Amino acid sequence: MSKSTAHGLPKSVKVGPLTYRIEEYGHNPAAEDRNFGRTDHLSQLIRVATHHGEERMRETFLHEMLHACRHVFDSAGEHVNSEHAEENFVRSAAYGLAAVLADNPDVRRFLLK
Repeated sequence: MSKSTAHGLPKSVKVGPLTYRIEEYGHNPAAEDRNFGRTDHLSQLIRVATHHGEERMRETFLHEMLHACRHVFDSAGEHVNSEHAEENFVRSAAYGLAAVLADNPDVRRFLLK
């Protein structure tokens, strides 16, 4: 069984204690959603559009992983609005991203191609 999708994305990513499945999707002109990706924390699913090129796909995947990191590692709470919100996010993203990259060699390889 392959550890990556058709476009080379890892099939899953471990973010702290949680494992998010990765799902790619192509162009859908009928879709109202104009995002390049989306993270669903309830179902632990990261969706990444693959029809905008490899660089955009990589950036989107990293962007969505940071959403997952903030959800998992942000001890201040995702909906707290304070003067330190950005610093709290950066701290949680740094710890989270370091953990994700350490725990997921397939993700490292995909992002650093």
